[in-house]
Amino acid sequence: MRPPRPEDGLLLPFAEPEEAPALDMEVTGAGSGGSRVILDKDTDVSTLEFRWIDGGLVTIPKYGIETEDHVTYYYTVREGDPLSAQVKAVGASDLRRGADLDVHIESVCVMRSDLENFYLSSEIKVLDGGREFFSRSWEKTIPRDLV
Repeated sequence: MRPPRPEDGLLLPFAEPEEAPALDMEVTGAGSGGSRVILDKDTDVSTLEFRWIDGGLVTIPKYGIETEDHVTYYYTVREGDPLSAQVKAVGASDLRRGADLDVHIESVCVMRSDLENFYLSSEIKVLDGGREFFSRSWEKTIPRDLV
């Protein structure tokens, strides 16, 4: 933070915050969430599965829009091997409006590491009316720099 300056007294105060009125929304499906731990005794791999509370199926009646989101995180590590740790996020989003709009988005992101690097991989797929019209995947390696 910078130190105060004499010219700061000439500044006008901030106005009250503004926001648009909230949309009228209806939750027509209850969102689910929760977590569980999976212990694989054969491989000594432990996984924490965390399902984000997604809010369920939300309808915006004024526009006839329905939206729904789901995300599940998987935190995995093998006993005695901290470099085996990884986190994986799997998401899905839907946006619908009658017969005019039916978009489904799927995403998967994974982060892991070894002694030298962090590794990120991501993929996204977008479907319109059940037909894929966009997909992309990419990977990034980031040096650990003593981290």
